[in-house]
Amino acid sequence: MNKDSRPARVLMAVGKMDRGGMETMLMNLYRCIDRDRLQFDFLCTKPGNADFDEEILALGGRIFHTSLPKQVGSKQILEEMRKVMEEEGPFVAVHAHLLFFNGFVLLSAKRAGIPIRISHSHASSLLKYHSLKGKGYAAFMRRLLIKNATCLLACSRQAGIYLYGERAVRSGRVEIFANAVDVDAFEINPNAAAALRTQFGAGEETLVIGQVGRMIPEKNHVFLLDLARLFKEQGIDCRFLIIGDGPLRESLQQKAALYALEDVVVFTGLREDVSTLLQALDVYAMPSLMEGLPVALVEAQAAGLPCVVSDGVSKEADLGLSLVRFLPVDPQHKDAWMKALSVSKGQPRPSHEQVRAAFARRGFEVRENAARLYALYQLSPQNRGGGSDQ
Repeated sequence: MNKDSRPARVLMAVGKMDRGGMETMLMNLYRCIDRDRLQFDFLCTKPGNADFDEEILALGGRIFHTSLPKQVGSKQILEEMRKVMEEEGPFVAVHAHLLFFNGFVLLSAKRAGIPIRISHSHASSLLKYHSLKGKGYAAFMRRLLIKNATCLLACSRQAGIYLYGERAVRSGRVEIFANAVDVDAFEINPNAAAALRTQFGAGEETLVIGQVGRMIPEKNHVFLLDLARLFKEQGIDCRFLIIGDGPLRESLQQKAALYALEDVVVFTGLREDVSTLLQALDVYAMPSLMEGLPVALVEAQAAGLPCVVSDGVSKEADLGLSLVRFLPVDPQHKDAWMKALSVSKGQPRPSHEQVRAAFARRGFEVRENAARLYALYQLSPQNRGGGSDQ
């Protein structure tokens, strides 16, 4: 292949490409870009195979692994990242999605001579950075990434303040890059919805509540189990679908068994058919303690679902379709959650055309966001060069 016709390559720095919100957002973009013009490669800081690896390779991307950062010194991890950037490129840009660890990624990119160095914030808070040690690490890395970044992105204003500080956001240096989805993938299919409800033992009158997310403390799945227990105690015909996986899955399943919720709560595990699975729900629940701008909530609105969510979720996640209600997640508000979830069944849903229009207005249409990438990576319509032969 002639060098001038090769696609430009961008190195995405991630943990690993499992099915999470940020990873799903990246794959949505990857599927939409002109891959004759632009290609993604992935630098992973966690070992092992991941859910999206096979698709990445099929789309022409490459996957590189470093040592696990917490098991090696900072000098070694910086050298490993720099070596990948220099030897596997050329890369027109490094685009980092590792929150505060972006500081090390972008320092390595600068040492490797990569001109475009992008930090992308996807979270508004994480519990592990609330300790004194965590706060010290965050402050150091914040200074490092701001010094070495040529572009600062965030999924929401709140996520921008968390990673870069309020001064950077107020100055206008931080660009908002919405967690866009392919709206057409969520168009309602009544037959598919009915089949899935039957699969989960839900009748026409059953209230089906769902949550999609990694099972970590921030997602607050325990609150959902407490609600399921209250619904069952009151004899309400319901199903709670907990969709996803994570380190807390075993303890959550044990709690569900302790509450005798096996007939009410379904742990679906990781699913490739989330866009279809959402259609089986009557209402989406998100009791997260904190969120940047969750892709799962955006997807729920793309499916036209009523959503009851924590007031710890960024208000920017409400796309103006009258689908989202925010509530506190303290124990005193469980009755309010039960009422809000219950009245959502039968709530009128927007048409697919209304959903598509709202997403376009708010900048959440994936094809438009994919087009923004060419400008971020400074690729003109005629500029394809800079990729590797691989």
